This record gives sequence, structure tokens and C-alpha cells, in this order.
Amino acid sequence: MNMATSYRVLLIEDDPSDAHLVRSALRGAGEIRFEITWVTTMGEVEQQLADNPPAVLLLDLSLPDSTGIETVKTGRHIAGALPIIVLTGHDDTSFALKALEAGAQDYIIKGSFDTDSLVRSIRYAISRAKLEQRLQKSEERDRLLVSALKAVRYGVVITDIDAKIEWVNPAFEKLTGYSFNEAYGKNPSELVKSGEQEEVFYQDMWRTVLSGETWCGKITNKRKDGTLYTEELSITPVTDDKGVIRHFVGIKQDITERIQLQGQLWEMATMDFLTSLYNRRHFMDLLEKEFARVQRFEDHNVAVLMLDIDYFKRVNDGYGHAVGDALLKNFSMLVRNNLRKTDIAGRLGGEEFSVLLPDTPIFAAKVFAERLHLDIKNNPLMLGDVAIAITVSIGIAAMEVTDSNCDAALIRADNALYKAKEAGRNRVEFAIKPS
Repeated sequence: MNMATSYRVLLIEDDPSDAHLVRSALRGAGEIRFEITWVTTMGEVEQQLADNPPAVLLLDLSLPDSTGIETVKTGRHIAGALPIIVLTGHDDTSFALKALEAGAQDYIIKGSFDTDSLVRSIRYAISRAKLEQRLQKSEERDRLLVSALKAVRYGVVITDIDAKIEWVNPAFEKLTGYSFNEAYGKNPSELVKSGEQEEVFYQDMWRTVLSGETWCGKITNKRKDGTLYTEELSITPVTDDKGVIRHFVGIKQDITERIQLQGQLWEMATMDFLTSLYNRRHFMDLLEKEFARVQRFEDHNVAVLMLDIDYFKRVNDGYGHAVGDALLKNFSMLVRNNLRKTDIAGRLGGEEFSVLLPDTPIFAAKVFAERLHLDIKNNPLMLGDVAIAITVSIGIAAMEVTDSNCDAALIRADNALYKAKEAGRNRVEFAIKPS
């Protein structure tokens, strides 16, 4: 780029300090000259565009008269084909994707850019906007390039009508571990198919794209090194000027980390941090759902157990709370080891626990409770050579279709638990069936 290169930039930013940072960065651009016009509201943008259209818009998402993604949509509407770069305080991939989908060419995190990165982003946005306009008028090869350019941040794979790979971008190579040469001519399923999805999943995918529609979904795939990852995948059919499908463009985004984070957040919201059983709030939600099934299906048997560790306070007082916590963890592990996949266990508080046994009549619940009772008694917590043995008292009740709410069975099981305690602890007792 020569010394005479200059760009007019329209900066829409209501925070003077943020505007100052942008202007200072662009003034230090060296051989490139930037003519900056600064406005603070969307209302001023339309007049500026009419008087002297800029080369690019730098658009803040929080303005006095417009906020969020709607700001991008409004900017795109009034700016026409002019490139837009979003200035955002969100360091959030999904939020950035929404901004790009709404019409922005790029986004920059406030406080995280320097002169070089800002200039590079502006040049890229201008070049990309010009190229997109040219590509819109071109034939099939140009349409493929548009599809690729729109996804340069993510893995892109282009196949022919027989799903043979013709082109992949560097992000695809990094994501899958396969180079362009290794991928060329192969079907993606030959490279990354994990076996985690059933054939009906792929049948639905191909039925969609062969009908001319875009398929979008989450899929677990396998890298070259054998590790699994989860991706958001979209496959778009590309047609020639006669409407015949000639190629498919796949766009792949690795969301493994996001899925893991969502799992961690879900676990924090639903699990007891010490025992890894459900916490009281989530357990009660599941209890409510089982009660709804009992109300709907009279043959849906659900047993409710209340469990209390006998003389737990003595362990805390005699050995300390750290040992008490270790004992609770050991107790919870024994409970989990006795559960079926459909069973639900929760810590209601302290040393008090509850177990839901769906599809379990009361006699089968007694068998379960007696087995668990014995397992806990025979598996003390070992601290070196010291064995800390405990026993448990258990109360059992059945959910009844005549119950007025989900708490009724839990209360009956709790009453049976206290009956077990009053009878000397270390035993299993049944609740009295309501009349």
C-alpha cells in the first residue's frame, strides 16, 4: 500500500475515553492516513452517510439510542454495503457470532487492540466488503469463495455432489488434524466419523441437504489422533445457475470447551459440591416430575427413601469436620454404587439424604434399602489403619396417586425414618400407607 493511502472512518461511540483510544490508535498508523469522523448516536449516522460516505464504520454496541445486536442490524440497514466493525466489551464467541450474523464484517474487543490489529481489521473489512460485492455477481467458483470467506474463523470443507472433499481451510486442518492433501478426495465420514451418532442421524442430514436445504446441528466427531470433539456443523448445498446442486459447503465450529463449561455450570447449579449427589433444590424438582408421572399413569410406581447417618455428630466431634466430610463422600459413593441408571439420589442437608426409585414397587424398594443398609454397614471409611464404621437409618414410602403434592410421600418417608431412629437406629422402616 502506497504512502497516499487514506481511509475515511465513521466512529460511532458515545464514550469519550473509548473514542479517544480508537482515534489515538489510528493516528499512530504510520503510512496509512485515517480521516476520522466521530458521532455519538445512531441518529447522526444517516446524515453522515448522506454527506460524505466513509470507507468503514466502527460501531459501538451501546449507544444512547440503540443497544446490542439491534445496533448492528440498524447500522447494516442504513449503511448498505459499507463494511461495519463492531466495538464490543463482550469477550464472548457466541455474542460475536451474532454480531457477524447481523451484518458486521468483524469485531474488536475494547481494550484488547493496538494500532496494528485495528488497522489490519479495517483493511480486512474493507477488502472483504469489496470482494463480497464482486462475488455476489460471479458464478459458481466465486460463490464458493464467498462461503469460505464468511467462515475463515471456523473449519470449512467443500465437497462435490458425491461428498468427496475438494477443499478445506487451515482451520479445518487444525480442528481435525488432517492436512489438505490427506483430506482431498475423501468423504468426511472416512476421516472424522466417531460412531457416536446412529445411521438415522446421517440419513436425516443427507435428506435435508439433498432437498436443497441447509442442515445445522451438533455432532461428535473424531480427530486424526483419535480424540473426540463436539462441533456445531452446518452443511449448505451450492447450486449452479440452473438450480442443480453441484457442491456442499460445511462450516465447523469446535464447541467442546463450551459444552464442558455448560456442563460445569449445570453441575454447579444442580449438584451438591461435597458428595456429587443432586442438591436439595434439584432433587425436589425431580421429585415433582416423578409425582406428575404418578398422577398421569396410575401404574407408575415410585418409592421414596429418606436416609440419615446414625450418630454422625459423634464423628465430627471425635475426628473433626475433615473426616466427617470424607465419611459423607464415602457414604455417597456407596449410595451411587447401588443405584440403577434411572434412580435419583440427593443430599437434602447435613447427613440427611433421599433416594427416588422410579418404576419400583414398595417390596422392591425394601430389597434395595436392605442391600444398601448392609453395604454401608460393611464398608467403613478407612483412614490408614483406622476404620470408621457407620450405620444408616432408612424410611420408605410409596408415592400415591391420591397424594395432594409431591412432598406427601417424602414426609411419610421422613416419618418412617424417625420411627427407625426411635426404634434404635440402624434399621429400615416402612411408612404407613395413607387412608
